[in-house]
Amino acid sequence: MAHLTRLQLLNLSNNENLGRIDALTNLTSLQELYLSNSIVTNSIDGLANLNSLIKLDLSNNTELVDIDDLASLTNLQILYLNGNTSLTNINGLANLTNLRTLNLRSVIKLNNIDALTNLTDLQTLDLDNIVALSNVDGLANLTKLQKLYLSGTDSLSNVDGLANLKNLQTLYSSDNFCLNSVDGLANLKNLRTLYLNDNPELTDINSLANLINLQALNLKGNTAIKDVNALANLTRLQELNLSDNTSLVNVDGLLNMTSLQELDLSGNKALGNIEGLANLASLQKLNLSYNPSLVDVDALANLKWLRTLNMSGITALKNVDALTNLTSLQTLILNGNTSLSNIDGLAGLTNLRVLELDSADLSNIDALANLTNLQSLRLSNNEALTDIKPLFNLTNLKYIDLRGTGVAEEQVKMLEQALPNWRVID
Repeated sequence: MAHLTRLQLLNLSNNENLGRIDALTNLTSLQELYLSNSIVTNSIDGLANLNSLIKLDLSNNTELVDIDDLASLTNLQILYLNGNTSLTNINGLANLTNLRTLNLRSVIKLNNIDALTNLTDLQTLDLDNIVALSNVDGLANLTKLQKLYLSGTDSLSNVDGLANLKNLQTLYSSDNFCLNSVDGLANLKNLRTLYLNDNPELTDINSLANLINLQALNLKGNTAIKDVNALANLTRLQELNLSDNTSLVNVDGLLNMTSLQELDLSGNKALGNIEGLANLASLQKLNLSYNPSLVDVDALANLKWLRTLNMSGITALKNVDALTNLTSLQTLILNGNTSLSNIDGLAGLTNLRVLELDSADLSNIDALANLTNLQSLRLSNNEALTDIKPLFNLTNLKYIDLRGTGVAEEQVKMLEQALPNWRVID
């Protein structure tokens, strides 16, 4: 291989017995080199002369401890070092000022990223699962950065080092167990996508108030957040995840989010008021499942563009009258609503394709008689249900679950005769 001096691309990935790579030292025309999961020694000195390299993949080489030999590869634009679990410092990267993309994911022994200070052309940086990372001050000069992954740390308490990254458009900063301040994000007005989910120490999100260009925001599992009033001005949001925020009691801060199309509010056990949803006229997908404190869903009455709605596990829900005018609904999930005994509000939802009513308290399903577009229907564990004649004209039905109901075998046979293409589970 040492004589292939005109070679421009070489893939030696997944050669677990490769050993030393000295033979590559003369391949000075190489522009792309892939050595993922291949190097079984701790040295890469054979790469030091490959000055034409633009893209280098050294990921998942768990014996690699020293990358100083990369210092001369100043034409590198893309570098993958992820999964190098023995690597403790990245000082060899300090002069690679042409780098555009750098992946350091799961370099778990790394605790200092100051060597990145001069890499001012970086646009994409992955620092996920660098568990020992305690600050991001080394990123302060990376003003061209557009996408940053910064999840899975154990010691990071703030993101102040990001304050000057005015071109940042996408930030993933989740599962950071000590993160208690996101004030460093306050002026990042070009952010379009922000994931701040599962940061259990985060109590204050007021610094998000000025991020008016956000289109997607994930705040799932931030169990200390009690309200979302700070989000009131984020009127360009299209996707919002607020699930599993177990201290959240209301969503009044969402009232003006008229561009919102997808909203997840599932698993908020303290949420008893959803009046903040009343004006979300663009909403197409809504998950309200497993909110046991929720009694009143009248705020949904005017959400006429909803296509998918999950209201499972709202155990106090007795009727669905609030859904009467939601005629765009195609998928409706109402499983585990153990107090639900009246479904008359569904009678006019003729666009429904999928309807799930498992484990409710139903004895009467007359309201389903005209839902002729239904293709899938679940009615299991409604023990009081004995009469399924209202289903006999639903000729598009392909699947029905009647397990755990009181429906007699004779009626099931009549149903099979009326709808021979069905798959009936009883």
